[in-house]
Amino acid sequence: MLKSVRKPITCKIRLLPKLHDTLELCNLIERCGVSAIAIHGRTTWERSTCKNHNASIATIAGLLSVPVIANGGSNEIFSHADLEKFRQATGSKHVMIGRAAITNPSIFRPDGLLDFDSVVATFLEYATRTDECVKTVKYVLQRMYKERNKLWLVFAISKPNDSLFGMEKRFEEIRNSVVKRPLADKYHSTDKVHTLEVPFIRYSMLKYMQVIIIETSVADSKFMSTVDVGGFKFKSGCWASKRRYAEQAAALVAIFYFRLHKMLPQICLTVIPWEDFETTAVSLRPECTCSGCLEYG
Repeated sequence: MLKSVRKPITCKIRLLPKLHDTLELCNLIERCGVSAIAIHGRTTWERSTCKNHNASIATIAGLLSVPVIANGGSNEIFSHADLEKFRQATGSKHVMIGRAAITNPSIFRPDGLLDFDSVVATFLEYATRTDECVKTVKYVLQRMYKERNKLWLVFAISKPNDSLFGMEKRFEEIRNSVVKRPLADKYHSTDKVHTLEVPFIRYSMLKYMQVIIIETSVADSKFMSTVDVGGFKFKSGCWASKRRYAEQAAALVAIFYFRLHKMLPQICLTVIPWEDFETTAVSLRPECTCSGCLEYG
């Protein structure tokens, strides 16, 4: 791996039950040529409520030549100053945090934490501007409030809507200022492959038709697949994070091409602005009077 990439490679581990075994593992990893080792100060059997073994991390850090990144201190990190305290307690070069950063991302500010409500408002504003997935926004909000022991709001967030946070007016301003991308303009077709920039939807498209996976391209850990449906070839112009996502996106292009999108569940129709495709769909294929097209297209 070190020979095939130009960027530094790091490795993250948890403590083993015996400190000696953990040190042997770290020495082995170090000999592989990594640039740093991140160590979570608990074993795989210990949960986040257990105390982090800072002294064990410090012992290992003192015996390695590569930098150590200490992890697992969310129960003792509540401010920017606590980051330095944790680093010194573990004898590490750097600190890695997860839950403490989700609770309030402004923990990285040397000048102190921002008001939590303002942090939530800023997060929601960015999520709205970037049209972030509702499920992702909901998950982050639930984690933020759960870590603050506001469980009542965790269960109240069925959907991170505007009214729940009193930001209706601001969100409306953002929505009006963001111009929806005309996806239909992104369509292009060659003699061999029909391509459309549609994102992957977390819903199985392959069950709607017989699809043959022709090929999948890989670049920078992203995937783009080409599928065959009834002798026609399709692919999405959007790269996907997983191979099966790329295959689903390509099948979605075929569904659009054959004007079968009205067969999809309502959730799919709300995620993809199909109305932007209607004029393109008409020009793609001649009108057909078969029962399938009359019913769905």
